[in-house]
Amino acid sequence: MLKLTRHVEIPRTGTRKELKARYPDYTVYGDSNGYFWPVEQTKTVVVSLTFKTLIEAVKRHLTANDIAIPIDLERSMNEFACQEHSENCEEIDPDSERKVSLWYMAKKFFTAVISAAVDGLVPQEEAERRALICSTCPNNQPMEARICEGCWSANFVREAAEKLSTRHTSLDNKLDTCSLCQCRNLLKVHVQREAMADKSIDWPSWCWMSPTNDPPAKEEA
Repeated sequence: MLKLTRHVEIPRTGTRKELKARYPDYTVYGDSNGYFWPVEQTKTVVVSLTFKTLIEAVKRHLTANDIAIPIDLERSMNEFACQEHSENCEEIDPDSERKVSLWYMAKKFFTAVISAAVDGLVPQEEAERRALICSTCPNNQPMEARICEGCWSANFVREAAEKLSTRHTSLDNKLDTCSLCQCRNLLKVHVQREAMADKSIDWPSWCWMSPTNDPPAKEEA
């Protein structure tokens, strides 16, 4: 498959005039030229100078319009960008990409397991607060893509997950998978936030993973 490898260079196509002609019923939002992504639900073409900032802009646009961020959004945007700008793309081995993705997911999972063993789980009150936030979040999505299906099917992973959280919340039946980090919210709400830090993710302001959304301080007696 093709992967965008030169994603900082501003493409010579994708100008506002070209996009208006190509998408006559859409509103063009963002920079005057660069990489772009059409959002069908809002009839908007989001434009940004670099591919990385385009991804961030599209996620903000979807969130602002109460549209769930698809779990495969970045992959779809990469494929679209390579169709538009093949000169900035290179062929990569799908098996190699899959191994890197699985390794990254496994690393995050075992970091959480170690954190739970060393630092313990968060208080039940905090887990309930997080569960309430996740249960109403547009990024709380059914795990349709099953990105870590192979990893999850392994007995040792399931057993570790069961031991990771021996507790439940009152909203367990409303917790699915976070489409931003692909973690299972059922387990995630019980783990120390620092163990799941991911600098590549721009957490929404309402998310309990956001550094600006700390639990309320308890009043001293």
